[in-house]
Amino acid sequence: MPVLLCDNFNEWKIQVIAHLTGIADHICIIACCPDAAGIVTDPAHLFDTAEAARWDASECEALGVIMSTALKLHSELVLRPMSQCISSG
Repeated sequence: MPVLLCDNFNEWKIQVIAHLTGIADHICIIACCPDAAGIVTDPAHLFDTAEAARWDASECEALGVIMSTALKLHSELVLRPMSQCISSG
Protein backbone atom coordinates (compact mmCIF):
# COMPACT_ATOMS: atom_id res chain seq x y z
CA MET A 1 0.00 0.00 0.00
CA PRO A 2 1.45 3.40 -0.93
CA VAL A 3 2.39 6.02 1.63
CA LEU A 4 -0.03 8.94 1.35
CA LEU A 5 1.41 11.99 -0.36
CA CYS A 6 -0.30 15.05 -1.79
CA ASP A 7 0.17 13.87 -5.37
CA ASN A 8 -1.08 10.30 -4.89
CA PHE A 9 -4.25 10.77 -2.84
CA ASN A 10 -6.55 9.04 -5.36
CA GLU A 11 -4.28 5.98 -5.71
CA TRP A 12 -3.90 5.81 -1.90
CA LYS A 13 -7.67 6.11 -1.36
CA ILE A 14 -8.42 3.32 -3.85
CA GLN A 15 -5.89 0.98 -2.24
CA VAL A 16 -7.07 1.71 1.32
CA ILE A 17 -10.68 1.05 0.28
CA ALA A 18 -9.64 -2.14 -1.54
CA HIS A 19 -7.80 -3.38 1.56
CA LEU A 20 -10.66 -2.56 3.91
CA THR A 21 -13.32 -4.08 1.63
CA GLY A 22 -11.93 -7.60 1.90
CA ILE A 23 -13.48 -10.62 3.58
CA ALA A 24 -13.61 -8.96 7.02
CA ASP A 25 -15.57 -5.99 5.55
CA HIS A 26 -13.78 -3.27 7.51
CA ILE A 27 -15.06 -0.64 5.06
CA CYS A 28 -18.19 -0.07 7.18
CA ILE A 29 -16.01 2.02 9.52
CA ILE A 30 -15.12 4.69 6.95
CA ALA A 31 -17.98 4.60 4.42
CA CYS A 32 -21.74 4.70 4.35
CA CYS A 33 -23.10 1.16 4.09
CA PRO A 34 -26.57 -0.37 3.83
CA ASP A 35 -28.07 -1.60 7.09
CA ALA A 36 -30.12 -4.80 7.51
CA ALA A 37 -33.13 -3.06 5.93
CA GLY A 38 -31.05 -1.92 2.94
CA ILE A 39 -31.03 1.74 3.99
CA VAL A 40 -27.65 3.42 3.47
CA THR A 41 -26.46 4.89 6.76
CA ASP A 42 -23.44 6.77 8.06
CA PRO A 43 -20.86 4.79 10.04
CA ALA A 44 -21.92 4.47 13.68
CA HIS A 45 -20.78 2.30 16.55
CA LEU A 46 -23.23 -0.52 17.26
CA PHE A 47 -24.54 -1.40 20.72
CA ASP A 48 -25.18 -5.13 20.22
CA THR A 49 -22.31 -6.87 22.06
CA ALA A 50 -21.20 -9.15 19.20
CA GLU A 51 -21.54 -6.39 16.61
CA ALA A 52 -19.76 -3.88 18.86
CA ALA A 53 -16.76 -6.22 19.17
CA ARG A 54 -16.69 -6.62 15.38
CA TRP A 55 -16.95 -2.85 14.95
CA ASP A 56 -14.07 -2.25 17.39
CA ALA A 57 -11.85 -4.73 15.54
CA SER A 58 -12.69 -3.12 12.19
CA GLU A 59 -12.05 0.34 13.60
CA CYS A 60 -8.60 -0.75 14.81
CA GLU A 61 -7.80 -2.23 11.39
CA ALA A 62 -8.99 0.87 9.50
CA LEU A 63 -7.16 3.29 11.77
CA GLY A 64 -4.01 1.18 11.63
CA VAL A 65 -4.00 1.12 7.83
CA ILE A 66 -4.71 4.82 7.50
CA MET A 67 -2.22 5.92 10.14
CA SER A 68 0.57 3.62 8.99
CA THR A 69 0.36 4.93 5.43
CA ALA A 70 -0.13 8.59 6.42
CA LEU A 71 2.67 8.59 9.00
CA LYS A 72 5.28 10.32 6.85
CA LEU A 73 3.14 13.29 5.87
CA HIS A 74 4.58 16.67 6.68
CA SER A 75 2.42 18.58 9.19
CA GLU A 76 1.88 21.34 6.62
CA LEU A 77 0.33 18.81 4.24
CA VAL A 78 -1.77 17.25 7.00
CA LEU A 79 -3.19 20.65 7.94
CA ARG A 80 -3.88 21.67 4.31
CA PRO A 81 -7.50 21.15 3.20
CA MET A 82 -7.77 18.00 1.02
CA SER A 83 -9.39 20.06 -1.76
CA GLN A 84 -6.14 22.02 -2.12
CA CYS A 85 -4.14 18.81 -2.08
CA ILE A 86 -6.20 17.23 -4.86
CA SER A 87 -6.21 20.35 -7.04
CA SER A 88 -2.43 20.77 -6.77
CA GLY A 89 -1.81 17.14 -7.86
